[in-house]
Amino acid sequence: NYCKEKGYLCEYVVEPKPLGTGGALKFSEPFFNNNRKFIVLNGDTYIEEDLEKIYNEHNSRSDIATVLYAQSVVDGILRPAGVWIFSSSIFRYIKNGENISLEDVLERCKVRKVYSTMRYIDIGTHESLRFCKEKLLKVDNGNSQK
Repeated sequence: NYCKEKGYLCEYVVEPKPLGTGGALKFSEPFFNNNRKFIVLNGDTYIEEDLEKIYNEHNSRSDIATVLYAQSVVDGILRPAGVWIFSSSIFRYIKNGENISLEDVLERCKVRKVYSTMRYIDIGTHESLRFCKEKLLKVDNGNSQK
């Protein structure tokens, strides 16, 4: 496991009922104490970025959230790249059992935006997955074309 090899503490949480990305984050609250900061990664995005550097910058500031923005490989649009760094005070902005997105939670608190020069890959839709397979991996019908 990558996290263990690097000496990072990684916890995986499965929510019992879908409550949006913000609701899922709230469900993980018992894993964090009052002054702990942590990284949340979208499972359907990939970016080669120095997360340790961004995490350390977040720790040196008083922001509740840091969001990494980058251009999408698929459409070139600048948007959140699936990397979120939070202080544990983020949980004050999410009600128990609330169905809410991370984007909506972030409208309630102090957020720092960090812009990457790297482009990110989003495979969260059938269209973007197909694009990545065909254009980036050069995969056709499950057969890799090198």
